[in-house]
Amino acid sequence: MSSQTNQKKKRKNQHSLDEEVGRAKRSKDKESGDESLLLESLQGKATAGRIKKLVLRNFFCHDHLVMEFNKNVNFIVGRNGSGKSAILTAITIGLGGRASTTERGDSFKTFIKSGKVSCTIEITLINEGPKAYEPEIYGKVIKVVRTISETSSKVIIKGQRDNLVSKRKADLLKITSALNIQVDNPISILNQNAAKKFLIQPKGDRMYELFMQATQLNIIGKNYKEALQISKETQTRMQDTQRELQKNKNEIEAIEEKIKAIDNLESVRKKYEELECECLWARVIAQEARVNAAEKACVNGERTVEELVTNADQNYNGKAEKIDGKIAEITEHIRESEKEAATCESAWEEIRNKYQGKKDGLAAKEREYKACKQSINRTLKDLDTINTEIVRLEQLNSQAYNEKAQLEQHKISVEAELREVEQRIKTAQVDQVHINSDKLRLEMEEREYRVDVNQKEHQLGQLQAQLGNLSLSSSNSLDVYGRDMIRLLKRIDEENRQQHFEQRPRGPIGAAIKMKDSSWTPIVEKAIGNLISGFCVDNRGDAQLLGKLIQEVYSGQKSPEIICSKFLDRVHDVRNNSTRTERYCNVFDIMEVSDPVIANCLIDQRSPESILLIPTSDEAAALLKDRENVPQNCKMALTKTGETFYPDPNYRTYSGYISNPRYLQVSTAQVVQSLKKEIREIQEEFDESKKTTDCQM
Repeated sequence: MSSQTNQKKKRKNQHSLDEEVGRAKRSKDKESGDESLLLESLQGKATAGRIKKLVLRNFFCHDHLVMEFNKNVNFIVGRNGSGKSAILTAITIGLGGRASTTERGDSFKTFIKSGKVSCTIEITLINEGPKAYEPEIYGKVIKVVRTISETSSKVIIKGQRDNLVSKRKADLLKITSALNIQVDNPISILNQNAAKKFLIQPKGDRMYELFMQATQLNIIGKNYKEALQISKETQTRMQDTQRELQKNKNEIEAIEEKIKAIDNLESVRKKYEELECECLWARVIAQEARVNAAEKACVNGERTVEELVTNADQNYNGKAEKIDGKIAEITEHIRESEKEAATCESAWEEIRNKYQGKKDGLAAKEREYKACKQSINRTLKDLDTINTEIVRLEQLNSQAYNEKAQLEQHKISVEAELREVEQRIKTAQVDQVHINSDKLRLEMEEREYRVDVNQKEHQLGQLQAQLGNLSLSSSNSLDVYGRDMIRLLKRIDEENRQQHFEQRPRGPIGAAIKMKDSSWTPIVEKAIGNLISGFCVDNRGDAQLLGKLIQEVYSGQKSPEIICSKFLDRVHDVRNNSTRTERYCNVFDIMEVSDPVIANCLIDQRSPESILLIPTSDEAAALLKDRENVPQNCKMALTKTGETFYPDPNYRTYSGYISNPRYLQVSTAQVVQSLKKEIREIQEEFDESKKTTDCQM
């Protein structure tokens, strides 16, 4: 099953490539035909940010190269040195990358083809689809043209109609950011040197770190840990809230019990007062009934007396005794009634006094009742406050329940999002990687621009100081080394006359060198390097004394090197270590060194006898890339265009640039002219870097 799948993929890839180059092949089986239809439908959809066309002019080894890329995978093949990696470098530089990112050179001017003054990179990007960048301005394509000269680098951005849209690099960075193009991301573009390091010496920790960064698994794991910690803290707060809620409920129940007890006490007090009043009024009613009965008896007695008086008038004579007896009886009855009335009156007075006392007690009870009522009102206010607190606590309880429900709902939604993230994780990871890379890239570019500006400013100061030290009218050949060198030589002569040196220091080294072929002078100066202004001393004591003189003369400036080695009167025999061919000579052959001490110093420090001089890079590549053709004792080769070649089996090449000669067989006027030109170039680069830094800020 696996082999069948692989075969299908191979047929599919082969079919897409054949369609792009115009060599269509129709398959006889139905499955292959279906795959072709699928590829055609997929190829009909444009993708914003895809490179449609690349044009190179005078870039590295390419005079004029035009490449139109197909819509699928593009393979670029060719022999070593044919310029494959130059295409990748051109894409990186053309889309806003820095020279250091490519690891092919220190500055842009090293990318210019030898013998040319400028190079151009033109990249056409597709700007169609849902992620197109400002299509109303640029149209369906965006053309980025980057022109590089020896002193500056310019960016031009054009639209579909070849109309000029912008000349600012900041706009180019916005375009690449919007289209997710990251030229400095090794996951997107892996340059040659980085690939060698990654493939030849892979380390587990480095590969794992790259994997974690590329997939953003480290950030996702950190987010998971933070979410788990937040969940635990939320659960703890929810438990504390539940305990506080239960405590508040218990307090509410206790308050309600107290309120019920207060309500029961008030009802008992009212019932007691009512019963007490009823008891008092019952006694009053009973006494009033007795008083009424006595009054009725008095009325009846008086009526009887009146009747008796009337009867007595009528029967006075016959009934006198009977009447007297009856009067005595009635009088007695009246006395008894009066006594009983007096008794009833005293009882009524007693009852009235008791009533008054009860009335006073009732007033006291009423006052007590008012006090109790006021207390009840205060209690009711407290109860309202308690009810308000109960409502608040219930709201808190409801809020806690709502928060819990929200947390549970959030948990469910997070789990759902996590399930969705598993399906969308690749796109999200790529976007996050791009965002982080953009941020890091912008920060690094800002730092690099600032460092570049500072370096250019420092370099300008040094060159202007050197220019100020030179005199156009001077005929002294040592003036090209600066006024400090003249003063140092005078101090050396003074110390030597006083015999403080065992052997007079020899230097500067470049003063003892003459060129047999002046066309190689810049290359020889580059090969010798800083040693060209250095000195040779015979012993450590002379080196220490010379070092003090240099510190005395060169105050805070770049000082000459000191090489300590025993002085010999004969030049080293380097015939067995020399490299040369019938057509090409080495660096030592092309120089005439008047002092054997300086010649021996150059041999010991730079090995010029093993450095071959080859005019062109094509000749150097043809000679050194095959071990069978490499001359004996050849360690490296230099070309007139400044390129450096290392022979097979470690064949490699490095581009370079050539500046005007400064020291070997040049006049002061030539040096002044060269310095002024270099100052102009550095000033232009400084202005460009400063302008770019301001745009970045």
